[in-house]
Amino acid sequence: VPADIRFIKVKNVRVQEAALTGESEPTEKDSSVVLSIDTPLGDRSNMAYAGTLVSYGSGIGVVVEVGTATELGKISRLLHQTQ
Repeated sequence: VPADIRFIKVKNVRVQEAALTGESEPTEKDSSVVLSIDTPLGDRSNMAYAGTLVSYGSGIGVVVEVGTATELGKISRLLHQTQ
């Protein structure tokens, strides 16, 4: 996945998010859910993130963040700030 995206349509999508959440199994995605802004990253079933891999299915989504504004970019910024 090249950017953070919000799914608007999915068909049996599963995403491997181990790089961000540590989950060893691919997570099933659901475009019909509406989540609050404070939902933990691992529970956001309507999102896919830069640096993760779609392991199954197909979907359509809208890019919501790119580059250093992605969740992976935020981690990179934190690592660079560490003394």
